[in-house]
Amino acid sequence: MTIELTTREDLLNTLHLAAELEHNLMCQYLFAAYSMKRSTSEGLDEVQLEKTRGWGALLTLVCRQEMEHMGLVLNLISAIGGSPNFQRPNFPQRKEIYGKLGIKSELTRFSKETIKRFQDFEAPHPTPGPDFCRASGRNPG
Repeated sequence: MTIELTTREDLLNTLHLAAELEHNLMCQYLFAAYSMKRSTSEGLDEVQLEKTRGWGALLTLVCRQEMEHMGLVLNLISAIGGSPNFQRPNFPQRKEIYGKLGIKSELTRFSKETIKRFQDFEAPHPTPGPDFCRASGRNPG
């Protein structure tokens, strides 16, 4: 998705959208992380509990990265004289809310489907083709 920013207002609107998206993702990651079982009294054995803790820690780390991204965007907004905010639509949101991006924004418990959705969020858009490294002059093989 490419857009041309020709005015300060265009830039501010785009940065506000970026902050909203970061906030949106952060909420979804936190919801999934805190939906996990946390003790053996919830039916987990010790091995499952340890794995669950690891997954929760990883999701929390990714959420912290989204917080950093949002902080950077809000700082950019401030740097060009805009007013940072923490606005975002409530969940669930229509897939069309962010145009062609087709982001499915809903709060869901930790599951394979939720993790797949998160992987889609974090994947490059568009996905690089098979010749990506060769085209840039780098060859990993």
